[in-house]
Amino acid sequence: DNEKLSLPESHNIVSNISSFLTMPFDGWGYNFLELKKLRKRWKVEAFGRNLKSNDKIYESACGEGLNLLMTSIILEEKLGIENLTLYGNDYIEQ
Repeated sequence: DNEKLSLPESHNIVSNISSFLTMPFDGWGYNFLELKKLRKRWKVEAFGRNLKSNDKIYESACGEGLNLLMTSIILEEKLGIENLTLYGNDYIEQ
């Protein structure tokens, strides 16, 4: 079963999205689409009963924010939860 990504028109995506979606993600050896498929069930169960459209998600140590993006995409696709505001922070070297 081939995992695909459907994004609402409100998401601004770079022109080389195919390369981005298939490049290794977070050092785990999986790409964005593979991880999306693996994490989908857990994210729906963990977040679905607690969030509704227009809510906020905050993630600490989020790196580039790809997990936040993935979570928002899954919740919109599977549960119709949309217009989430995503916040994240990460550590930097000084």
